Amino acid sequence: MILSKSSRLLNKIPRQRSGLRFYSASLERFQKPQDEPVIVSPISYTRRRRSEIFGQLVDSDEPSKKVNVIDADQLENEIAEIRNSEPDEGLERISSQDSRLHPLTIQGRVNRTEIKLNEEVSETINNHILLLNNPRHLRMKASQTFVDLGTNGTHKPVQSELEADAHIAGLFVQNYASIYQVLSELKKRVGESFNPQRVLDVGFGPATGMVALNELMGSDFNPTVKDAVVVGSYEMKQKAKIILSRQLAEYTAEAQDEFELHNEPGSSEPVEAELKRRVARIDTKRITIKTNLLSSLPIGNSKEYDLIILNHQLLLNKASYPAQVEESMDAYLQKLAPGGHLVIVERGTPLGFETIAKARQVAIRPENHSSNLKIPRPYQKGNFKTDQQLQDDADLEPELKEHFEIIDQANSTVRDYYLKVVAPCAHHGVCPLQTLNPDVYSLPKYGKKLNFCHFQTQVLRPKFSMELKKGLLLATKWTDKTSGIGIKGQAPAGNGRRNGRNNELASFSYLILERSSSDAPTLSKLARLQESTKNRTNILGYEGDSIDNWPRVMKNPLKRKGLILAEMCGPSGLIEKWYLSKGSGGKQIYHDARKLQAGDLWAIGGAKSAIPANTSYDHFREKIEKKQSDMKVANRQQSRQELKLRKQTARNALQEAPKSLEESLYQLSVAHSMELEKKPKERRQFKKY
Repeated sequence: MILSKSSRLLNKIPRQRSGLRFYSASLERFQKPQDEPVIVSPISYTRRRRSEIFGQLVDSDEPSKKVNVIDADQLENEIAEIRNSEPDEGLERISSQDSRLHPLTIQGRVNRTEIKLNEEVSETINNHILLLNNPRHLRMKASQTFVDLGTNGTHKPVQSELEADAHIAGLFVQNYASIYQVLSELKKRVGESFNPQRVLDVGFGPATGMVALNELMGSDFNPTVKDAVVVGSYEMKQKAKIILSRQLAEYTAEAQDEFELHNEPGSSEPVEAELKRRVARIDTKRITIKTNLLSSLPIGNSKEYDLIILNHQLLLNKASYPAQVEESMDAYLQKLAPGGHLVIVERGTPLGFETIAKARQVAIRPENHSSNLKIPRPYQKGNFKTDQQLQDDADLEPELKEHFEIIDQANSTVRDYYLKVVAPCAHHGVCPLQTLNPDVYSLPKYGKKLNFCHFQTQVLRPKFSMELKKGLLLATKWTDKTSGIGIKGQAPAGNGRRNGRNNELASFSYLILERSSSDAPTLSKLARLQESTKNRTNILGYEGDSIDNWPRVMKNPLKRKGLILAEMCGPSGLIEKWYLSKGSGGKQIYHDARKLQAGDLWAIGGAKSAIPANTSYDHFREKIEKKQSDMKVANRQQSRQELKLRKQTARNALQEAPKSLEESLYQLSVAHSMELEKKPKERRQFKKY
């Protein structure tokens, strides 16, 4: 087969002989030359140079293995096969660039494909939810949502229909991409057997976790129980019902048969295509889906789930850290069935990471164990005692136990509930990046230099997201962090997207926990394993022997000629710097190391050297503690000055003679306030309100 650059070159070829066929590279023509005399190159085809081969006519009788003449029907069939191939098939194939990678390197990779929201869901959100609002009002409310999120640091329940629409327009896509990325890693780790039959999703959005799970598992996903707790107003539940109704995994068997009947190839106008074009409000009472939409988590029943997805649910108020995290973890762990998984997704911010780190600490209590091996740990609510202290308490005589009541049977002696961290950690030791105080990240000079564990994934912006982030409110830099209004004159022209980018990055922190089986042989095996590995730890630079303890890349590696510097969270429980070179590990290790990205697991080792990395918090610990101490002293002095000023103002007000009833009432209130200031306990109680 001979290809030409364009159809214009065909007209320049002299025509001489009949019975010759040629084909255009643009795949648009297939012609037979007319019976006109043309000049043919006297050089045989096998001896022609590349420039002479290009665009030449070939006689079908000319003997050459390099010539392949095909007809138009055969070519069109090959093109149709490529066009009609399933999109999911391409995700499973290994590209030509990845064919050189080691199989373990491919196994340790996280999902790198650009996440895209289902077109049916995107069209439904745009036509049946967002277009029903005034665009300016929607942008203003979305801008205020971003301001509140940046100020408070945590998500909050929506209180009105406009707030629900603004949440979907501004936050749904990023939350969906984060959950989808985490669930894809869980599915990859579990393997083909991943098929949870009892699922619970909890979040502020329109059942975002359930939407992501349905897309990941496909239309055949049919668990026995699908519960979604939508925290917030009734309007958000209605939006969730509309969005879930656009997924085949939510259809019953009768609904799927009806869908296929109305959308047969022979039908003149598919029902779904007709409904998708309409911009109208949907009557949710006529919608039937498999997911049970709840307003709150059922309390008091013994219902358990194989998969629980928590989307920004552990910490609802920054001032309640860390007590609220512990209470939330205990409530959801009670709902986790043996062999089930708990997936926690938080924002990729310092507060989100500290929330995840605290949840990890509550689950496995690394400070109570001397070993950092990745072995399931017994979960004990509110128990900070060491194993030796627990043993000492258990050895006491029953009379002493009853007399002093020092043992809480519910909290410290339950040993049939074992938890293991599936991802992202490679160890069960104390997190090397955890500070136990989210406020240190806001300290001047040092706060922004602190590292924290978070990851990113790329998501394609749907049409409604690109329409929202246009103009002065959401396409330009704000005049102030709390204003939500952009600077005039800086809004990009046209579609509002700089450099034509249609995607954005979703940043998140996450934790995946697995509960072990509760049968007697498993519990006995875990108890023996705990005892045999009581004092064992992984050394610095340990490469790991399975996917459970492979080191995880924390940042994109630094690449130099012949050398790669990768920062890993290793099985040793430390942040390590690995130096990988062609000379130390070989060509395969060097080649694979150059393809690493943040979030990947490194399975084939080969480090030239591994040294512990100085975490930012350890490096600035003394300076941060001194800064915190100075700030406490300054705040205390400021409080004293304010109290002194209030007292002086009150004295001046009481010395003046009242001239009216309002002034008399004011003096009484001032006198009462002064009495309250003299009582510290009452004053602290008053500050709570």
